[in-house]
Amino acid sequence: MPKTIFFERHETAGATMTDFGEWHMPLYYSGIIDEHLYTRAKAGLFDLCHMGRIGIWGKEWQAFLDYVLPANITAAEPGRVLYSFLLNPKGGVIDDVTAYVAEDYGMLVVNAANREKDLQWIRDQLPRFPGVTVEDWSDALAMLAVQGPNSDNVMKHFLGRTFSSLQYYTFRELDSASVPAGMMRTGSPPGAGRVPFFLYSATGYTGEHGYEIYCEPNTALSLWDTVLAHAEELEVRPIGLGARDSLRLEAAMPLYGHELTEETTPLEAGLTRFAGLEKQTEFIGKAALLKQQTEGVRRTLVGLEMKDKGPVPRHGYVVKNASGENIGTVTSGVYAPSLKKNIAFAYVHPDFSRVGTEVKIEIRNRLFPAQVVKRPFYRRSS
Repeated sequence: MPKTIFFERHETAGATMTDFGEWHMPLYYSGIIDEHLYTRAKAGLFDLCHMGRIGIWGKEWQAFLDYVLPANITAAEPGRVLYSFLLNPKGGVIDDVTAYVAEDYGMLVVNAANREKDLQWIRDQLPRFPGVTVEDWSDALAMLAVQGPNSDNVMKHFLGRTFSSLQYYTFRELDSASVPAGMMRTGSPPGAGRVPFFLYSATGYTGEHGYEIYCEPNTALSLWDTVLAHAEELEVRPIGLGARDSLRLEAAMPLYGHELTEETTPLEAGLTRFAGLEKQTEFIGKAALLKQQTEGVRRTLVGLEMKDKGPVPRHGYVVKNASGENIGTVTSGVYAPSLKKNIAFAYVHPDFSRVGTEVKIEIRNRLFPAQVVKRPFYRRSS
């Protein structure tokens, strides 16, 4: 079972560990609800090294990414981050990704369980673009995140005057001369070849202001240690995957394998704005998505809020209409600490997707009332 570079630090901090995406990761430290609320109020530090980082460069690298992604890479200014998908020819989601557009390279951040599958699928498209190089940067670049209202203060602590706040879904790349010497471990080399030395972006998976950071592994260890050595002063704590899941669900962010699969499309998931339907150039899956747009979807993703206290709806639970007919299936469910309510994502027949529609969820042979609500469930105040 693979472990990240922070594994020993998780154990030392007393984390309860779990297996996720073939990785051994921290589920929680002090408790899921406590960590969730702390991130919303202060700041959380997340180990994301289990995610995949894939570098793409060479002649026509932008055209290559335009072919494999619905996102319009060629039109994007350097320094932009775009949310997008790897799609199969039927428009199904192989994975959802974030695409980083630099001057002379691109980087895709992919889900942990899909890293090898995605890498092979991307490389399978290379014969159309012989001048493009695709490389797995996951081992060369560590990944961590700072999320929450105090994120800027945390970033300032270890980057000093080098830090500047960023607009949402943009990134900044730093060279070795820009990163404070105290942040780099002795012997930490600059990024080899095309691998960026240090990069941070105003992105995240919590619905909060924050940053994701990519850097050489030894530098990442130094950052982790420096931040947590001043945890009380900076009001930041390490956060496990349990709170990351409840945070993302409150923010109505999809999880691959639940809301997104190779059998679901961006249109069904309510992510049409990222589906590239207005894009002039061809990309894999485009024809299928245009056909679905014309014919209409047969199911759609909705947010559900349980009307009463009771059990949490879980993946696979059946959703019924008032007459007791099956109309859909829950994909994710959680107790939402920020709302003090049980919430869920579910795919339902479009006739039952209107906000305010009342449905029932079957849990252990009992029916519990729920209502379709607006997404996101939670929105930060500033």
